[in-house]
Amino acid sequence: LDIDESELEWNSRKTEPLNIGHLLKEHVRRFYPLDVYHIAGSVGDIDKRLENVDAVTAIELIEHLHPDTLKAFPEVVFAHMRPKLAVITTPNRDFNVLFPNFEGPFRHWDHKFEFTRTSAITDMVLFCSTH
Repeated sequence: LDIDESELEWNSRKTEPLNIGHLLKEHVRRFYPLDVYHIAGSVGDIDKRLENVDAVTAIELIEHLHPDTLKAFPEVVFAHMRPKLAVITTPNRDFNVLFPNFEGPFRHWDHKFEFTRTSAITDMVLFCSTH
């Protein structure tokens, strides 16, 4: 799911099945089929196509969201999408000092925030409890 359709198209090749699947021994092959869909949309909008999904991954995503989208994110993901598994990661600002020539305040020009070890749990609990 992404608001940028060109990014979806460009990165869709990363989720294509490998052509060597038929060469793998049976104990290595996937038992259940894996269906991957690339959908244009926003994590801040309720979308019927995304109800009751198996998994949601938001890897290095939430720090890029505008405040209104970030505010809607927990409800859209946990109340509407209702994934069996959710993996959400975001950069830790404490490690920015390890980057050579770091000119901050954030790692990427589009970041709206970055958590620290101290703030991550407190901020996320507070954020999620208000939704």
